[in-house]
Amino acid sequence: MSLKRLGFILAPLIFLMFVIFQPLQTNIESNRMAGIVIWMAIWWMSECVHLAVTSLLPVVLLPLCQIADIKQVAYQYGHPIIFLFLGGFLISIAIEKWDLHKRIARNILRMTGHSVNGILAGVMVSTFLLSNWISNTATALMLLSAVMALLFELEDVLNHQDKLYFSAALMLGMAYAASIGGMATPVGTPPNMYFFKAYPQMFSHQVHLSFIQWIILFLPLSLIILTGCFFILKLLFLNKISVRKIDIQKLNIHRKYKITYEEKVVFVVFILTVLLWLTRDVYIEFLHFRGWKYFFEHSEYMDDSLVAIAASIILFIIPAKKDTHKTILTWEDAKQLKYDILLLFGGGFALSYGFEKSGLINYAVEQLVFVKNIHPLALIFIICLVVCIISEFASNIASVQLALPVIAAITSHFSSEMTIRLVLPCVLSASVGFMLPVATAPNTIAFGSGKIPLQFMLKAGFWLDIFSIFAITIYCYWVL
Repeated sequence: MSLKRLGFILAPLIFLMFVIFQPLQTNIESNRMAGIVIWMAIWWMSECVHLAVTSLLPVVLLPLCQIADIKQVAYQYGHPIIFLFLGGFLISIAIEKWDLHKRIARNILRMTGHSVNGILAGVMVSTFLLSNWISNTATALMLLSAVMALLFELEDVLNHQDKLYFSAALMLGMAYAASIGGMATPVGTPPNMYFFKAYPQMFSHQVHLSFIQWIILFLPLSLIILTGCFFILKLLFLNKISVRKIDIQKLNIHRKYKITYEEKVVFVVFILTVLLWLTRDVYIEFLHFRGWKYFFEHSEYMDDSLVAIAASIILFIIPAKKDTHKTILTWEDAKQLKYDILLLFGGGFALSYGFEKSGLINYAVEQLVFVKNIHPLALIFIICLVVCIISEFASNIASVQLALPVIAAITSHFSSEMTIRLVLPCVLSASVGFMLPVATAPNTIAFGSGKIPLQFMLKAGFWLDIFSIFAITIYCYWVL
């Protein structure tokens, strides 16, 4: 029997076992949710049906299992981040339509040189630096077109096998660097921001960390993980490429191309979008500068999704010069949207919602309570491992929100030093989820490019998860 057929049959059988026998010592809903998680994980990993089809399972199973109302499940498929992806993808289509992505790709090649290692490093460092300051989703969307153009430029100098490995390395490098970059600053990813809000309220031992202190502490750690990521991708993919150096002369990257009116328009809209993302929620104390969202009475209404959709609407309005009867973007262009990736996003959010609603995530996190008497180094490792596993299936912010109260109970009699050494690994580990397409938005975006076989993401993600868990454990135990 083939692996796909085995997965197709085995997944629903395991689900039925959880429904009937309830092996977890918790409520009925949590057992049913565990069965749904395993069903979806097996189908995703075996690809026995299309990934988007698996992503629709929560719409049927969560209401049938009495875990969540169909209206609430359906809402997850219209999550604000999906609109961020929609707007960002429309901007990417405009960039590709008017060949701005090729110009960006050629500039990257000029800077990184002709080494395949250099090109991967250039893409990863660019992504890392951007994701320090804007959401990892927005960062991945911004660079998707440029990376796709890089691969297009290199098509003629790589054979089929080389293209497969190099495409996977670049796409995974972009996705992983976007998630890793978020660890380095307090505003890089939602778990970091939640820490600053929740820690003073939840823990009696308060250790104040300023914006600059966070960067000083965790920029080195994120760089260590980024370096580890580079070498993992190098060992798994780049070392299998027969071409070590790329003949830049064949690519005509030094040829001057006249910048068209349409390129200028798309570039201006793109830069304005990035600036609005950067300045939306920033606060610079010594300059008394606050982000633009605070100009509005209900500042909480303003988010990155609004910016992305507004920018894409503008592109549908501004007329093009090459065809006076058309605009920069037309609805014909929008038909290129990959709706299966939107469903993949929705399935991930629905799965995360079911995790929380059923109480399964509470059960998983509560398993940490028994470890309060073991060695601190082992305790940090277990926290990192559990939170990382949970974040592969649930949202990173949900993982942190439910793990921190448990850690507060574990550390109620610990010193402030020991408490912070347990809390911070939990927060950082929530950003570690590299195996599954639904684990993070950058993973989903990269996988949606069609350039990454699922087994490549599973293999690279597994080793990067392991490396990150050990790196966070050792760093937080010895450095903090």
